[in-house]
Amino acid sequence: MSRLARGLHVSRRLWRRVRGRGNGLLAAWAALVVVIESVSRYSRSDVGDALGVLTLAVAASATVALHRRVPLWWLEPWSRGVERLGRNVRELGVELGFDLRETPPLERGAPPVLGLALGAAALLCGGALLGVTRWPEALRGISSLSYTLFLFTLGGLWAALTLSVFLCGALSSIALRDALLDAQERARRELGPRWPLRVPQGWSGAAVLLAGLVTALTLPPALAVALTVGCWGVALARTWTSRPRLDLVWPTPQRTLRALGIAHAMTATFTAGLFVLLTPLLFSVGDELRLTAPMGEGDMPITRALGRLAAWAVAGVALTLALHGEHVVRMWRAFRRAERGPRRLRVVGLEERASRRELARALTARGWRVRFDGRPDREALSVLVASDAPPAGLDPFGPSWPQRAQPEWLASETGLAALERHWRRTQRRRLVRALRTLFKSLAARDFAEGQGTFVAPHLWYATGLERDVREELFEDRRDPLLEKRIGARFVDVLPWSARAHAHEVLRALEVDLLFVEDGVGFRRLRRVLDSLFELYDVHGGAQRAEERHFTGLPGVTVVLVEIGLERTHGSTGYPEPDYEDLGRARILHVFRSRGGDVARDEAPSDVSWTPVSEWGPLLPTA
Repeated sequence: MSRLARGLHVSRRLWRRVRGRGNGLLAAWAALVVVIESVSRYSRSDVGDALGVLTLAVAASATVALHRRVPLWWLEPWSRGVERLGRNVRELGVELGFDLRETPPLERGAPPVLGLALGAAALLCGGALLGVTRWPEALRGISSLSYTLFLFTLGGLWAALTLSVFLCGALSSIALRDALLDAQERARRELGPRWPLRVPQGWSGAAVLLAGLVTALTLPPALAVALTVGCWGVALARTWTSRPRLDLVWPTPQRTLRALGIAHAMTATFTAGLFVLLTPLLFSVGDELRLTAPMGEGDMPITRALGRLAAWAVAGVALTLALHGEHVVRMWRAFRRAERGPRRLRVVGLEERASRRELARALTARGWRVRFDGRPDREALSVLVASDAPPAGLDPFGPSWPQRAQPEWLASETGLAALERHWRRTQRRRLVRALRTLFKSLAARDFAEGQGTFVAPHLWYATGLERDVREELFEDRRDPLLEKRIGARFVDVLPWSARAHAHEVLRALEVDLLFVEDGVGFRRLRRVLDSLFELYDVHGGAQRAEERHFTGLPGVTVVLVEIGLERTHGSTGYPEPDYEDLGRARILHVFRSRGGDVARDEAPSDVSWTPVSEWGPLLPTA
């Protein structure tokens, strides 16, 4: 009786399920599969298969939309499986952030998910390579098992190719438009109102689309794949030969931080991306990867056309990333030259060869590289040598140019020490002048989101002022997909020597980043910079910056925040910016004072034994 009762119970459950909601849709799907399988013998190319793919796509979309409104019992196990897979993938993810602190050094290692992604992408691409000379016609062999399964496979391949075309084309067009906007800004600064050209909206996208269509119709996809692999190899070779100083940090399950070099991260990411992008190309135009192979033959014309277009779209984005990587490498090398190389001095007015050789010998021994020609050099310090110059040497309160000095005094120990001080003053004046220009353009903008702006001219990879969040579109029509920069680039308004000096000062003060809240003008930010340079000069870089060093600055409140596994700061009640890209850093925040302006404390009456900063009185006032 127990077996009979159990059987009746199971039968009743099945009957209730059959009578439940969604059975009509299940029957419709069964009928659709029967119809598709019955017409499979009439299909001879993917032009006829396109109707079946479109039908299955519409039916699947309608079923998923209905399932979201009313759960279907026969689709529920698949839905739970997909959700479980998504949770498992999210759990494998890891948060990466830039290591601005750099000290103390962290244990190095790569996140396990990076190796898993690279291995999965390599296996996928290797499977496509096994039958590369037979694709895409060999895909039709799936129809001998099930024509419906073949249509789903073909639709997935078309979707991957279409997604590659749109994503790669959009990235290339955005990079092209940003490059044109940068060129337009530089020309406008150099030529002023005489520059009449404007970058029209959508022009770069149309240019990329036209170039992709022309190349896909005229050139074989083998050239596109070769260009993609070549750009990948060149980018990695340049990265490994230059070895930029930049680490990413990620938390381990044991609540510790580990560091990953940018060269290792770029190698793994670019290689995995290359494998993922090449896989659909191999399935769609595998037999055309030989230069002697004819184009357009076979019974899969739609698949081949999408494959050729995607191949050149991928080649375009590979070329874009390679050029961007070359730009990053050049930035790093320029910073290293300014940081480690000799300081550059341009001497004007000295005509005698013997005097030139003697002066160059003395300055070279002290770490200077001297030029005697009249060509301008934005990285060099310029001195006018004249016999009628004042015997006291360089004027510390005078302008950066022209500074007049006698050649004998310039080669002396006193002159060399004064030249060092004059070099530091000049770099700080250049820094202040550039930041004033950037903040002047920043004051004319209106931002809908975010709390303020990150200021990091001392970081070699910082391209300009950045918002703490990505806005939808900035006023100059720059898309924030690639970077959050606003205004001009640092490299256009600030020489590398000034950035290297700022890095030296802020690294000694243990300040990795500056954050300026909206509403804080440059005049108040300049007082903070005055205090930073004064602290560095007084203590010789041996004292790190603390909040007490900025007490009394009018109109602002300075808060220092340390970011790592835990965030620590000494004050509360102020809005925190978004730290999504930061892993470890000590950030100096400049907030608007909530309690009104506080007057600066009066100086003590006896200052005879107090070192005076050379930076304070030399700030430009115009």
